[in-house]
Amino acid sequence: DAATLAQLAGRAKRSAVGLYGFLHGGLIVEAGRLPHDAVAPLAAHVDLPEAWRFVLVCPQAGQGLSGENERSAFASLPAVPRALTDQLCRIALLDLVPAARSGDFAGFSEALYHFGHAAGQCFKSHQAGIYATDELAALVTRVRAAGVAGVGQSSWGPTLFTLHPSAGAAEQFVEQCRSWPDDDRYELTIAAPTRS
Repeated sequence: DAATLAQLAGRAKRSAVGLYGFLHGGLIVEAGRLPHDAVAPLAAHVDLPEAWRFVLVCPQAGQGLSGENERSAFASLPAVPRALTDQLCRIALLDLVPAARSGDFAGFSEALYHFGHAAGQCFKSHQAGIYATDELAALVTRVRAAGVAGVGQSSWGPTLFTLHPSAGAAEQFVEQCRSWPDDDRYELTIAAPTRS
C-alpha cells in the first residue's frame, strides 16, 4: 500500500503528492499530514483529459533547493497563515478538482495559476518572492501575456510548467518560445499528463 511504499522509499515525510502521483497520475490533492499519519491521506484524484499537454520551461542555469538545503528551508519556514490555507483548500477543492472532472480547460488553467501564486507565498522567505527568482517571475508574466493562463513553478523551481489544450497548442507555444531573444537559456519539454 501507499504507506508501506513510502516507508520503504523514505518518501512522503512532508507531502504525499509525489507518492500518489507515482501511483495514480493525474491531479492529486492530499489532505495534509497530521502527526499520527504515516502518509497524508488522498483527498482527491482526477485523471486529466488525455489531450492536455504541459510544457516544462527549465532555465539552463540555476537549481532549486534539494537534499539538506531543502530540509533546512522547510524546517525554518514560518507557519502558513490560516487564511492562506483556507484559500489554497478552496482553490484546490472548489476550482481545480471540478474543472479537471468536467474537462474545463480555461477554468482549470486559471485556477492552476492562482493556486501556484498563492502557494508561492508560503516560500517567500527562501525565494526571491512568489517565485524562486526574479527571472522566473518575469517569465510567468511573459507567458501569461502570450495568452497561456495555466503557468506555475514546479516545487522550488527553477522549472516552470505551462498548460495547453492539445499537443498542437503545446508545439505552437514551444515555437513561440524559440522566437524569444533569450530562447537558448531555456530547455523546453512537452509532457502528457500521466493517468491511472
